[in-house]
Amino acid sequence: MKRLLFALSIISFSILAKAQDSISVKPKDSLDAEYYILNSINLDEVVIKSNLPKTKLKGDAMVSTIVGSSLEKIGDAAQLLSRIPSLKVKGNSVSVLGRGEADIYINGRKVRDKRELDKLQSDKILRVEVVQNPGAKYAAGTKAVVRIVLRKPTGEGFGFTETAEYSNRHGDEWNNNIDMNYRHGGLDVGAEIFGSKTSMGEKSKSEQLTYLDKTWNLKSEEDMAMKMDFWAPTLTVNYQADDDNSFGVRWQWFREPRGENTGSVNSRLFCDDVLQENNLSTPGGIDDSWSHDVGAYYSGKIGKMKLDFNYDWYREKMNDVSVTHEQDDDTENVVHTYSLTNNQMHAAKLIAGYPLFGGELSLGGEYNYSTRANGYRNPEGLVADDDNEVKEKIAAFFVEYNKDFGPVSINAGLRYENTASDYYQEGKKNDEQSRTYTDWFPAAGISTRIGNTWLQLAYSSEIVRPSYFNLGSAVWYVNKYTYMSGNPLLRPSYTNSLSLTSSWQWLTATIGYKRIKDQEAMVSRPYSADKPMISLQTSENIAPYNQGYATLVIQPRIGIWSPQLQLAAYYQDYLADTPDGPRRLDKPYASVDFLNMLELKSGWQFNCDMHFFSRGHESNSEMLKNSWHMDFGVMKTLLKDHLELHLNVRDVFASQRDKMRTYTGNRVTIFESHPYRHISFSLKYKFNAVKSKYKGEGAGEAQRSRMK
Repeated sequence: MKRLLFALSIISFSILAKAQDSISVKPKDSLDAEYYILNSINLDEVVIKSNLPKTKLKGDAMVSTIVGSSLEKIGDAAQLLSRIPSLKVKGNSVSVLGRGEADIYINGRKVRDKRELDKLQSDKILRVEVVQNPGAKYAAGTKAVVRIVLRKPTGEGFGFTETAEYSNRHGDEWNNNIDMNYRHGGLDVGAEIFGSKTSMGEKSKSEQLTYLDKTWNLKSEEDMAMKMDFWAPTLTVNYQADDDNSFGVRWQWFREPRGENTGSVNSRLFCDDVLQENNLSTPGGIDDSWSHDVGAYYSGKIGKMKLDFNYDWYREKMNDVSVTHEQDDDTENVVHTYSLTNNQMHAAKLIAGYPLFGGELSLGGEYNYSTRANGYRNPEGLVADDDNEVKEKIAAFFVEYNKDFGPVSINAGLRYENTASDYYQEGKKNDEQSRTYTDWFPAAGISTRIGNTWLQLAYSSEIVRPSYFNLGSAVWYVNKYTYMSGNPLLRPSYTNSLSLTSSWQWLTATIGYKRIKDQEAMVSRPYSADKPMISLQTSENIAPYNQGYATLVIQPRIGIWSPQLQLAAYYQDYLADTPDGPRRLDKPYASVDFLNMLELKSGWQFNCDMHFFSRGHESNSEMLKNSWHMDFGVMKTLLKDHLELHLNVRDVFASQRDKMRTYTGNRVTIFESHPYRHISFSLKYKFNAVKSKYKGEGAGEAQRSRMK
């Protein structure tokens, strides 16, 4: 591991040094500058004239200015983030290389619905700040943070944006969103209606081998389909009394009146390579759900003190009914299951900042009270009925200090969290499954500039608490050979992270180290000694291990061409429990992303991106084959940029086929996905579009995510 990280770091910084020696560019110092420097660079006799992306390491973040750059007209925020150094976007997930999925903030407000990124246009964004090691201000479960800072909105009156989208991925999906806004003086009122009609599918193969006195092998092929209709209206009211004080409220209602799940699972059961039986399972089900999400905030200044207050209330109800037809060589059965889940959360957060000794001292606190109640029934009695409830209180306090010493910026903080979780079974408290945790989470960082190169060293500690579903004790029926269960004895996972990042103009390199304890992993266990062929899918804490990573991002601009080469390598020393005894899973794996964008003056923009993921070990799993795919996109603006047309094709050649083996004691599971080409077309029309001024940060986000 040490040799791998050392070699990658030497290569990365050698490239940085050579680039610095051969290219002389004097960057601006201010992070608030809205334009890049126009440079003319002679590099190996290729003349590059460009508005280069200027990435700086300042405070706790890696900052990329967007205004005036080639990324300003790329499209929506999701497309923009996919081209920010160290960020990867997949579906609705935005992750930081080596760190994991990131929390997104827009002007200080936590993004709860990632569809906001599809609606926010890149030309409204001033800069993007990537925090690889979040400080004490953020919940201790935060792996990384992406802060999007918008340009100051201009214009008043009424405006709207209409977006219609069609996509196909083993089924059809239709989305429509209308976003209306009225602004006058300090008052800002917004209304939004989003609707979706979805019919999608997935195919996969799996193999489960259980090694006892005999070897049981279950081979399955799944073909699942989903239909879902939903709508989500949102109302926002904001008032800005002056430049320093504003307050507002935001309400969103989500309603899914009916969702349908259908499909088939063909299974063959072998014992010592002898076929025992064939089984055809045709699961089907309907579900409906609704939720209310209300947030209020105040952001202001009293004298020299800055204040930020957020309050959030969340209420959700989910009802699921499942009917599964089972047919094997001799019998045919019908299995019914019923599930009703109620979630509720209250959360408040207060942060006060005050200038002290030339820096800024921040003090704050956060309180969260949440409940989750779930009832589960199976009339046929194949699994036991269940009625459980979790009530959890989290109180947190933190202190953080930031100060600049010339070109050197430091930040340090400490967060305290006390968690009391009470578990109830059929209305009675279960003391064994109830928990109380008291934790301290330090964080620190230092950044500086040496010549034209920026350096940042950061440390953070974090906790990942199990979701409420994974803490449940109910056993869920999936099919004849597969049950699913939570694990009330799950412990939180703790991680200590250290990273060093270097950036020079269009080059960014990072090396990092993580110590991971009690990580939660999905495992497959035999349901019982007398029924070893039945798989119980559950979650367990795995053994502690170390992980290292190194990344290098090269992002120049050559004329109308904006390429980005993103390289990453990962290594771990996990000791797995396998049927053959303990085995060290330490084979490194790598990813390569080669992104290309062409901009034409006529309003055309073309994207062609290639992605590669190698074999290797990750946690208690082994990736068995290399995987690659190519994406292609075209964008055209019309009517003086009021109308945008987008065509995107993901996995053009349907080549992304992932195959993974997971080790859990005497059980080995092999899973292989089926590739699909994903085509989408969208039309977006903007009329006097203005962005809402809502500035609430949101409270209780970690708890809300655990309710899903």
